[in-house]
Amino acid sequence: MQPRTLRALVPCLAVVAGIAIAPAARAQDTGETARTAVKAMTDFLAAQPALSVDFDTSLEVLTPDFEKIQFNSSGSVSLVRPDRLHLKRRGGFADIEATFDGKVLTVLDKDSNRYAVVDIAATIDQLLERLPAEQGVGMPAVDLIRAGGYPSLMDSVVSGSHIGDAVIGGVDTQYYAFRTDTVDWQVWIADGDQPVPMKFIVTTKHIAQAPQYAIQFRNWQFGDAVDAGQTIALGDATKVDLGALTDIDELPAEGDGQ
Repeated sequence: MQPRTLRALVPCLAVVAGIAIAPAARAQDTGETARTAVKAMTDFLAAQPALSVDFDTSLEVLTPDFEKIQFNSSGSVSLVRPDRLHLKRRGGFADIEATFDGKVLTVLDKDSNRYAVVDIAATIDQLLERLPAEQGVGMPAVDLIRAGGYPSLMDSVVSGSHIGDAVIGGVDTQYYAFRTDTVDWQVWIADGDQPVPMKFIVTTKHIAQAPQYAIQFRNWQFGDAVDAGQTIALGDATKVDLGALTDIDELPAEGDGQ
């Protein structure tokens, strides 16, 4: 988990308990069905010239006393390729808004009334790749929507399974589970001609109590219905360096909530 991420942008976690998967169900699936479904999902989203979606996230952490605590937030993201992005996320410890116009990324921390501007000429997909490396910030589940996301998702996968039918937010989906050496991840993909992700969970399995990050999607829109050209009302906000915006994470900053 990155030390300070724009989990607000778009881009670990809710407990799945008490469900046993029949061994035969997994044994019948070599993983090709699951991989093919994820490839179709990422290809569909990467091919959309414009898209928007609302999301709800949950992030589990462990205290030094091994108590599992969950932090929740909600937000929305809209993008128009190649270079327009607008994102909002509000949780118990941060309320942020960000825009990108192909040349400048602007991030506003509404709680502290401060904002940062980063000059970064790029397409959306380049932005989502460069931010973690150049600015130490990232976006959850980014590989689900960016071009080239499929190889990143599958890079360390050692097995995949089609678990079966499921319903997420009233939408009929197919449920797939994948394993790597360090994490397990699951994705629920909508049935029909728009194979969008409806839910995504990552489980860090080699940490005590296996904390999870979960993101659930709703209200997918495409094409002319999408507006990613909004500007941020900065008002009298104070301009600072991006690194000074320490309260834009899904987790409370040190000392918050004490």
